[in-house]
Amino acid sequence: MVTPSHGQNEVVGVKKSASDEELQNDGDDLTDLKEDVYYNDYIMERIISFVPNIKDRVNIELCSKRMQYLSMRSPYSSYCLDNSVLDINYTMVEPTMSLNVAGNRVNVPSLTSAERIASEVPISEQPGLCILVTRALLKRFTKQIKEVRLGGITDCERRLGYIPDHQAVLVVTRDLCEIFDGLPHANSLSLRNCCLTADVLQYWSRQDSALMRRISSLCFHSIWFDRAEDCEFFVNIVPPNVRRLHLSDCGAQTIMNLAKRVQMIGSNVDHFYIALDFRTFKNATEALNVLKKVNTVAKELHLCICMTNLAIEPGYHALLDALPRLVDLSAITTLQLDVGAFRPLNYQGYERFFGGLIYMNNLKSLFLSGRAIAHQSLPMWSAIVNGVAQLSTLEFLSIHELCKNIRAENIDELCTTLPPTLLSFSIGNSTRFSDDNMMHLVQRCPTLVSLYLRGLRKVRLQTLASAVSSLGNLRRLAICRMGPMDESMYRLVADKHATPSLEAVILGGNRAPLSSEVLPLLHARFQTVMFICHSSRWRESEYCMWRVQEAYMELLAASWFTECPGCEKDVSLIEDDDF
Repeated sequence: MVTPSHGQNEVVGVKKSASDEELQNDGDDLTDLKEDVYYNDYIMERIISFVPNIKDRVNIELCSKRMQYLSMRSPYSSYCLDNSVLDINYTMVEPTMSLNVAGNRVNVPSLTSAERIASEVPISEQPGLCILVTRALLKRFTKQIKEVRLGGITDCERRLGYIPDHQAVLVVTRDLCEIFDGLPHANSLSLRNCCLTADVLQYWSRQDSALMRRISSLCFHSIWFDRAEDCEFFVNIVPPNVRRLHLSDCGAQTIMNLAKRVQMIGSNVDHFYIALDFRTFKNATEALNVLKKVNTVAKELHLCICMTNLAIEPGYHALLDALPRLVDLSAITTLQLDVGAFRPLNYQGYERFFGGLIYMNNLKSLFLSGRAIAHQSLPMWSAIVNGVAQLSTLEFLSIHELCKNIRAENIDELCTTLPPTLLSFSIGNSTRFSDDNMMHLVQRCPTLVSLYLRGLRKVRLQTLASAVSSLGNLRRLAICRMGPMDESMYRLVADKHATPSLEAVILGGNRAPLSSEVLPLLHARFQTVMFICHSSRWRESEYCMWRVQEAYMELLAASWFTECPGCEKDVSLIEDDDF
């Protein structure tokens, strides 16, 4: 056995002490770093802001006075949500409303119309627990709430039909309005399926109303009143500084009264959105008079027209007769038209409308949808193609369902005659859209910024890759329901050199998660990569990726047809109880 000499022991001892000293120095540096982070208010506020759950925040605040101070100053930042929105709606049949903000949901009892009608004693106040909990909740979110969405049920619940709309008519009371006065940054108010009492109308009509003085955007969707005379008086709640108005489920007289109110204020609104259906007007003369009045008080007019299959209704014929005259409204910048089904009854009206599109000089966005065009209605497709080709200022075009059965050569007529100024194009559910159509589209519109493709099963991946690579300005891309998606497409969107401008992408067709080689490339390119897996084996999963969340929301908007741009409510859902 060889034993080390005395000198060797000294060397080992020196090395050991040196390593211990390095570890101690590293530990000291780590301790200093932790202290630098902990005592830096800015960093700690950023860290705490990513704890959106209220219960977790309370636990943080119980740690120390410093953590309580930092938590009360930090906003609530929930993932993939608009954390500045307070959404109050109904998710159950009971008169219990849900307060939703920054990913938190709190259920409180509330006063509904059904409950108030059944009561023998007049009720004009919310339950005490509702006011107590609402005031305590909003105290935590006072600094970040900018938009209040009040009333109604979620679109999902409305489609399922478990909760009828009339069951969830929230009675807006004075005590509830006083709570909203404490939101200093709220500048948008949406009233959806609400009953406004006379006290509320009088309170909000006052010039010293704290909330209404700050409101610049208003949404009215299916508003109810206690008295018939309140239908005319309620327009007084529109503040002088309002810049955006959004209406649906409103009668002709209500729209006219609001237009007169804006005219009396003396300043045209920047954006006026109106959703029209067969219940809005009684005849074409009334429709034209109302729309012409609105045209004079709006800088930008956004019309959403739903031509349903109820062709026997007088309101349907009123819209059909007024449709060709819409081309005379110079303020229209966005038009969403659901044509329903083409039939000999409406051929002449639609032909006159599409033939007059050339006179809509300010039209920038056009959404077209409806039933698939049948073979005997092919002249209607030609009318659409010729009308779109005449829109020299068009920037956004969306066509869904209409060209489902249109042959490739007829689709090519559209792709080769599109306005070269087009920046965004969206098409969905076409069984015969071919590779040639795709290439002719990108050749005709090389400056496309947004491209949304859905349900084009005949287009090959090689053609899609070639088209995407040739669009140097492409910022938003969606390819969904088009069969299995190869990983080469994911590599393409992850390549900064091949697609330098991409900000948001939605790719579908995946039956399983991507390989471990592709995912790091996507995470390196995009700030957020989200995998949406559908439980149904008939629905394909999707990857949603974005560097800029606004670009992702704009990409989703390309597929929305009847959602209010102010509060995202689906205004196309019509219940029998609404009549």
